Amino acid sequence: MAMANETEQPVTQAVVLIVGSGAGGGMMAYQLATSGVKVTLLESGRMYDSAVETAMFSPVSDAPLRDMGTPDKPAGFFDATIGGGSLEEEPFTTDEGTEFRWWRARMMGGRTHHWGRQTPRYGPDDFKVFSNTGREVDWPVSYEDVAPYYDRVEEIVGVLGPDEKEAVHNSPVPPNHIRHEPPAPRASEMLFAKACEKIGLKTHAHPTAILTRDKGDRSACFYATNCIRGCSIGAAFDSVTGFIQPALKTGNLTIISHAHVLQVLTDASGKKATGVLYVDRETETRREVQAKVVVLAAGSMQSCRIMLNSATDKAPEGLGNSSGMLGKYVSDTLFTNISVQLPTFVGLPPHNEDGISNRTFMRLVN
Repeated sequence: MAMANETEQPVTQAVVLIVGSGAGGGMMAYQLATSGVKVTLLESGRMYDSAVETAMFSPVSDAPLRDMGTPDKPAGFFDATIGGGSLEEEPFTTDEGTEFRWWRARMMGGRTHHWGRQTPRYGPDDFKVFSNTGREVDWPVSYEDVAPYYDRVEEIVGVLGPDEKEAVHNSPVPPNHIRHEPPAPRASEMLFAKACEKIGLKTHAHPTAILTRDKGDRSACFYATNCIRGCSIGAAFDSVTGFIQPALKTGNLTIISHAHVLQVLTDASGKKATGVLYVDRETETRREVQAKVVVLAAGSMQSCRIMLNSATDKAPEGLGNSSGMLGKYVSDTLFTNISVQLPTFVGLPPHNEDGISNRTFMRLVN
């Protein structure tokens, strides 16, 4: 393990050190900085400002192939995610015959720049799967334990959704004093809802992290373009506009970008984290940050990598891996889609289809 005297730069001192600036790291930085705690945040990618770097108002005629996806930019030329979610300099392998893709983002805000902003809550039954079905295991907490924290996060992020009176069993929604009104359903959504009604299924607007009324420095959505481009007005939530920028305004947050963390450093007992060792991606210099508290929020895959890479004589199989389960049964963001053509709409005259991005946001409930 590299120690402080092996690095080429002075050791940085921090109170709380956070690794990762996405959904988890951004929220942690926001909560601590606004509470008066001095925080240092490490991001392995570059700085990114949604307000000035997104192509929110560029017509598709300005893009090669009219903004169609390519192997290096699968979501289109104007995709806000640096690298298009796949990083050639950091390849990963998959089993033969599989098509798993690990979507990654090396940029301030992480993967909050390329998600669908869909924010459903787990329902009461989801926390008690074993009790209800005899399979898997129950969570050690209940929905009632977690519900107040859902409220706090949704109030900060800004979530649109249905009237709370529309909530049905196991599909809780933001309470009305927090939620933003959803836009009116589009023609395809109304057709979908009508078809579901015929077979006894109810639909309602899906909870989505997009503003429909102004919130602080963030403006309400006016349906300019696909959210995957990023949002220069802050209507579509990302960690930069929702968490990082407010945290910076407190003066309590220091950011170190291009910092690729190698391992967590511990004290002689091996039981307390004392900092991290990272590589400056621009200079290829190894540097160290010491801190009283270390928070790993680099995503499920990268956080496991860092802990496995933090093996010592006290933890030969990796930090926090006494069970041998570290890196196994990992849950990560998954993506799938399906496209259909509706004959009902063929040949109809153009009409106003304003709405949230290009996604149907109806939620099926039974």
